[in-house]
Amino acid sequence: MDYLILLKPLIGALIGYSTNWLAIKMLFKPHTEVRIGKIRLPFTPGVIPRERGRIAKSLGGAVGERLLTKEVISKELLNEGVINQIKAYITKDLLGEPRSLKEIMETVLGDEYPIVVNKIGKGIALTIEDKIRSKDTKEMLYRTIKEYLAGRLSYNTALDTVLPSTVWINLEFILENHKEQICDYIISQVRQPQVEDKVNIIVGELIHEKVGALGAMFLNSKDVTASILDYIEKTLQEEDVQKTLIHVIIKSANEVMVNPISEILALRQYEELLEGATVGIVKSAYELIDKISLKDMITSMIYPILEQKILLTAHERDQIESKIEMLYVGFVENNIDTFLKNFEVAKIVEKEVNDFSVMDIERLIFTIVDKELNAITWFGALLGFVMGIVYIFI
Repeated sequence: MDYLILLKPLIGALIGYSTNWLAIKMLFKPHTEVRIGKIRLPFTPGVIPRERGRIAKSLGGAVGERLLTKEVISKELLNEGVINQIKAYITKDLLGEPRSLKEIMETVLGDEYPIVVNKIGKGIALTIEDKIRSKDTKEMLYRTIKEYLAGRLSYNTALDTVLPSTVWINLEFILENHKEQICDYIISQVRQPQVEDKVNIIVGELIHEKVGALGAMFLNSKDVTASILDYIEKTLQEEDVQKTLIHVIIKSANEVMVNPISEILALRQYEELLEGATVGIVKSAYELIDKISLKDMITSMIYPILEQKILLTAHERDQIESKIEMLYVGFVENNIDTFLKNFEVAKIVEKEVNDFSVMDIERLIFTIVDKELNAITWFGALLGFVMGIVYIFI
């Protein structure tokens, strides 16, 4: 009789333990539905496998709408510790020691550094080329050059005040060393048929004027012309004459150069010269640009600049930290809505849960609440044991 009294609480405890243990197991198992023929056994699959889609959606909604809200994420992103870590990373890890921009960029970009630098060089070159070739730039360049030339070479300016003295020294040297060629050129021009004909006409007119028609009968203008040209050619081949001619040319040039341009050229000629010089300079400038690879040139200039060491003072570091904090806080405040719109927490959680296998979900839950589930099982045993004792006294 005593054994029967003890047996009832033990049976109650076993029943309580078994029912709770089975209920917990039925949350997950079986993982798939069980069928006998066309009939599906009730309670298969387990509650969680059967309702996984709804659970995932509810869990995602709870996390996205109640846990990771805009306010929570903003608060965490703008946490003083996070801001201090960002500032410390830049001002200490990146700029704490004297380092070059190259070293900083290599730390941040790694193997992408040369690619980024080339892109920067190419981008700057394209921007400069587009700007240079724009209509506004061409007009500005044309206007600037023309204004400069007009100011430097005004209509009332003497040429000797514009051209450097070395020009005349070089000119004298060139003329002295090419006096024979100059005289040969003059002779060749004098021997041109049209020139000889012109001289012959002039000689004929002079003969008629000086000796009259009768004297002209005894003087052949062509012979006189030939004699004059032969004499000129012979004379120009003499070294003393060549030196004298060069001296006269230089002296004449010097006399011309002290005069203002207005006494050398008509206003229209001056304006045409100014226009032609401006157009020529602009054209030459763009031809030079076409021959230059701006990308290679700018990239080659960027590398030495990036290799220069940067040493920040305490004041500069404080300014950078202040600017970083301002930019970071502004970025978070202005972009948190866009961030959350693109980073849909609820859908991400739902997707990840649905991608878990039932085994992974079961293992995850038991990892988190294993002790609590065991406590529930044993609580069922305790409750059954107490009910068994109560049943004895009923």
